[in-house]
Amino acid sequence: MFVLKSKTGSDQIEIMNSLARGFTFAKPEEYQDLRGFYQKVDAAEQGQLVLAIAPAPTAASVGKGN
Repeated sequence: MFVLKSKTGSDQIEIMNSLARGFTFAKPEEYQDLRGFYQKVDAAEQGQLVLAIAPAPTAASVGKGN
């Protein structure tokens, strides 16, 4: 199982990933599926992170806990 998560804070971005497998060895007939899975993991880790500037808070939203 592969999980890729991101979390933003006021001045930081945290990117976390986790890869878990329930085996030590793969059978030859499982190789193609396993290879495809690892290629998807590689593609996910190579993905781009897009940053955008958030709009400034309006006077009406200041102090409302937004």
